[in-house]
Amino acid sequence: VTLNNVKVIGTRTSTNAFLDDTSVEKLTINEGTTTINCYLPETLKELYLPASLTKIYDSFYNLPLLEVFEFKGENVLTNTKGTSSYYLFSKSNILMGIEAEGQKTARVHANQQFMVDALTAIGYSVSVDGIASKDKYESYPSQNISELGDATAYDNPYTGVIDVVGTGTVSYYSKTYTKYNSISDYFGIKEINISEGITQINTSSQTSSVFGNKLGKTTYGAPFDGVVINLPSTLTSIEKSAFSGATIKSINLPEGLETIGESAFSSATFKMGTLTLPSTVKTVDDSAFYKVTADNLVLNNGLETIGDKVFQSSIIPNINIPSSVKTIGEMAFDGSAITALTI
Repeated sequence: VTLNNVKVIGTRTSTNAFLDDTSVEKLTINEGTTTINCYLPETLKELYLPASLTKIYDSFYNLPLLEVFEFKGENVLTNTKGTSSYYLFSKSNILMGIEAEGQKTARVHANQQFMVDALTAIGYSVSVDGIASKDKYESYPSQNISELGDATAYDNPYTGVIDVVGTGTVSYYSKTYTKYNSISDYFGIKEINISEGITQINTSSQTSSVFGNKLGKTTYGAPFDGVVINLPSTLTSIEKSAFSGATIKSINLPEGLETIGESAFSSATFKMGTLTLPSTVKTVDDSAFYKVTADNLVLNNGLETIGDKVFQSSIIPNINIPSSVKTIGEMAFDGSAITALTI
């Protein structure tokens, strides 16, 4: 099927322009179409889209057989489907091309870096046309861009990578928290990169993690071994509940970090062998490592304050308290599984 001179396909009130059509395997939409407000035929094996296209309505999620995908444009495609609009090539965990029998190939413009990464992650061999002339973040759909206080976060659900860019403070927002939990449910957040210039993470009064409470694990997707967290050298404090509940494959706590705030890593699981606090940390606040699981934790010489319940109910084989510590709060080791404690 080839469509010519059609500006808008389907309507928001009727999203089944191809209802009951079970014979179409190849669809070419020529230039001029700006919006696809409908689901496309589930039988499609080849889809060719015009450069003029800017908006879709969950149009790609129900294409399990799709082998060939081509989009000529440099425009950022926006999914206009309500609360799940941050998924472009799936609906929840229903992936485009998941049942394709032949080789899956895609061709897009070089400026579509978000698409290149997403399509590669779901199994397509991607070719690019043209020369990239835009920053990769300009290729992100608006639904995959979130303001986190002084920073901007760019998420790609398919790769599981979140890049946080800015200066100052990264803060909690409830809508972003919900979105990141949804991504964790179906794909998993595998890597967080926080740029130089960020000095604090989560200084709000909230008790929930900035990046959701399922960071480094997934409910329905393929299991993986935790999130990689890359922190900048400019970071001075990790505040309240910043990474609570996370499963962490690796994290670099930078020199210059001074404060690990209340419940910052509560209920987290550290998969690497040893977590070492940098020499600049002065304060580990209340419940910072409450109910944490780790093979080994090395506290730095120069640490001065250990707050209340910091290691309560934690599973850490041994802890050595450095001589620089001046204050240890109430119930700091209550209910922990520490087998060797040196003070």
